[in-house]
Amino acid sequence: MNDCRACFLRHLSRDFARSADIGLVDRGTQPQQHEPYAVHNKRPIAEHIEEWVKSRKGRMSEKQIEETRKKILRIVDGAKIKTLKDWTEDRVEEFCMNLVKKTAAKDFDPKVAEPSTMRTRNFYRSTAHTFDRWLYEKKRQLELAMRGLKKEFNKAYVPSRTRKPLEWDGLVKLWETARDSERTIEGYAGHMRYMLYMTAAATGFRRSELQQLTPESILLDCGEPGITRPGQITKNGDDVDLQNLPDYLVPVFRDWLADKPAGEPLFPDVEKKKTAKMMKRDLTEAGLEYNPEGTNQFYDFHGWRHLFITNAWQGADGNPLVVQVRARHADIKTTMGYSHTNDRQLYVATNKAGRLPVLPSKAK
Repeated sequence: MNDCRACFLRHLSRDFARSADIGLVDRGTQPQQHEPYAVHNKRPIAEHIEEWVKSRKGRMSEKQIEETRKKILRIVDGAKIKTLKDWTEDRVEEFCMNLVKKTAAKDFDPKVAEPSTMRTRNFYRSTAHTFDRWLYEKKRQLELAMRGLKKEFNKAYVPSRTRKPLEWDGLVKLWETARDSERTIEGYAGHMRYMLYMTAAATGFRRSELQQLTPESILLDCGEPGITRPGQITKNGDDVDLQNLPDYLVPVFRDWLADKPAGEPLFPDVEKKKTAKMMKRDLTEAGLEYNPEGTNQFYDFHGWRHLFITNAWQGADGNPLVVQVRARHADIKTTMGYSHTNDRQLYVATNKAGRLPVLPSKAK
């Protein structure tokens, strides 16, 4: 009993001290020598934003940092947030609900502009959560100010674009068409496009990550062949020592790399290329549709990541953590959004399921 009381008093003392730092309770006549929360509360919000930017360098790409910074600045400007005292859930939610589509027109008037989409409003809420977590982790605020900020959800919402990996026959047709093509699209010859598609499907890398690859990134002679690259260009900022390659692809990559100069990008400026244009032309040449008529289904470049994650389940022995780690997702829900099934997989799964007892036929 005494131990419980002592523990309670320790927690109470800690919470009181932290509350005093931020100015929620009066310290009385005690000298206020160290008040980090109170100091941070008085600083302009713009200073915190710039320090957030500095802390992200080397953990996020420059493009991701700049896009997020612009969203945060738009939030604090639209919600009239000057300091952390103004950084409240109610202000941010009011800003999101009144968000409108911005245009570059000189006569742009936010009062009559078209409201933003639910998806855009949710992007801004996610950005607010990202900045809010950083403020809390860096001890600039006592608690998460955006704890109750929820995303909108519309049961009737139909996404404007969905993706699903190509079936086996379609995949073979597309790759054969690209490999044998004599056309150059977006500066990429046929065989180069084929290897771009192959690498994306084999690793799940995004375009920003593919752009960083050099011949030295592909390790084929080690015990576990794979592709590696610096963590600072990955979306989640984590280092990935090696994204393994299946053994059957090693000869393909070895032949391709034979004449590639060391240190040179394998897919130059691919992040700036119109990969949708590549895919559309190669699919059309292969007799396939980029966007099947009457559907919101698209076979675009990001579909290779869907294919990679879908295939990863077949080697994971039913362990979702294996797939999540290979996909480099922070949340398994995101991984599930990239996972698909086809008729063949369903049939195989049916015959691998636990068996039922079958009794011998009863004699008539």
